[in-house]
Amino acid sequence: MGPYILTGVDYSNLKLTMRLNGRAVQEEKTDHLIHDVATLISYISRYVTLHPGDLIFTGTPGKTGR
Repeated sequence: MGPYILTGVDYSNLKLTMRLNGRAVQEEKTDHLIHDVATLISYISRYVTLHPGDLIFTGTPGKTGR
């Protein structure tokens, strides 16, 4: 996780790629998550104060290559 925060991105439609030993074993977009990104952030922020740089682990959409 780099020292930068990326802004101006459509978080509801990001391509996620998981690599294992350099080989892509999963590629999917965030619009295939069970709950959309805005809903996840809204739900979490009811219980936790979110700050710039906080990470939200959503799990992964789609199936892995295994």
